[in-house]
Amino acid sequence: MTIITRYILREFIKVFLFSLAVIVVLYFIGNLADRLGDFLKYKPSFESLLQYFCFNNLATIFQVTPIPVLLATSITIGILSRNFEIIALRSSGVSLSRTISPILIAALCISIVTLFGNELVSPYATQKAKAIARSIKGKEKKKIFNPDQIWFRGKEIIYNIKYFSSRKNTLYGVTLYFLNHDFALYKRVDAEQAIWRGNTWVFQKVFTREFEANNVIKVSFTKETSFPLEETPETFKQEIREPEEMSYLELKGYIEKTTQEGYDATKSLADLYAKLSSPFINFFIALFGIPFALKIGKHGGFAVGITLSCVIGMAYWFFYGICNALGAEGALSPLISAWAANFVFGILGFYLLLHVKY
Repeated sequence: MTIITRYILREFIKVFLFSLAVIVVLYFIGNLADRLGDFLKYKPSFESLLQYFCFNNLATIFQVTPIPVLLATSITIGILSRNFEIIALRSSGVSLSRTISPILIAALCISIVTLFGNELVSPYATQKAKAIARSIKGKEKKKIFNPDQIWFRGKEIIYNIKYFSSRKNTLYGVTLYFLNHDFALYKRVDAEQAIWRGNTWVFQKVFTREFEANNVIKVSFTKETSFPLEETPETFKQEIREPEEMSYLELKGYIEKTTQEGYDATKSLADLYAKLSSPFINFFIALFGIPFALKIGKHGGFAVGITLSCVIGMAYWFFYGICNALGAEGALSPLISAWAANFVFGILGFYLLLHVKY
C-alpha cells in the first residue's frame, strides 16, 4: 500500500467513523426523547432501559452507514481539492482513478461488513430490543413464529395460522382452538382464510367441530361466517416477526414455505432481495457522490460537502424507497426493485466520473 493510498484511506475512515458516531448519538438522543416517556410510566429498571436503547441503537448502525460514507467521500475529496493535492497528484502522473480508488475500496469493504452485520447482528439486536420493550410493558409473549407456521395465543383462543398477509389483512390456513377456563378444548374451527372486513373477521369455507360430553363431536360446515374475536390485523402485525428481525436464510425459508403453500410472497421477496442490495448502497452512493464532490471541491467547504451529502442521500433513499414499494406491491419485479436504485445511480456515477473535468 502506497503512502498516497494510506493517506486517503486514513482521511476517509477518520471522517466516516466520526460521522457514524455523530449519527448514532443523534439517533440515540432522538429515540430516548421519543420512547422514554412511554417507558417511564411502567417504572422500569435503569438496566432494562439501558439494554433496550443499546440494542435498538445496535440494530440501526448498519442501516445508517450510507450517510457517513457519503459524508466521508465528499469531505475527503473536498480536503484534497482545497489543498490542491489532487492537482499535485495529477501533475505527478497519478491518475484520477488511482486517487479515488481507495475511497471506493473502503466503501466496498463497508458494504461487505454491513451485509454480514445485517445478517448476524441486526436481527438479533432487533429481536432483543422488541423483547425488552415487551418485558418493560409487562406484555407476555403470545406468539411462536417459524417458517412453517404461526402460533398465537389470544384470550381463551389459540390460533394456528399458515400465512398472514399484512397488505390484504387476511389470515390463510386458519385453525382456532377454543379453550374453557380449565384449559380444556371445547371447539375447533378450521377455515381456508379469514378476511378483516369493517371491524370483524369473516371466515370462509369453515369446518367447526364442537366437543360435547361423552366424547360426542358435532361437525358443521359453512361457506362464510364471522367470529367476534378481540384480535385485529394490527395485533398480528405487532406480533409476527418483521423482515428486519429475520436473517436472510430465515426469510428465504419462510418465503419458500409460503410459496409452496400457494400464498403470495411478493412483499417478502422484495424484502429478501433488499437484504442483499441495501448494504451495497454504501459503494454506489460513494461512486455517485465522487463526481459532484470533485466539481465543487475547489470552491466549497465542509458546509457545502455536508449539504451535498444530504441532497444526494435524500434523492437516493427517495428513489430506493419508491422502487421497493413498487416491488412490494407487485408492480415491479422484486429483484429489479431491490437493485434498481443501485444500478441507476451506479451508471450515472460512472458516467459523470468519466466526463468530470479536473
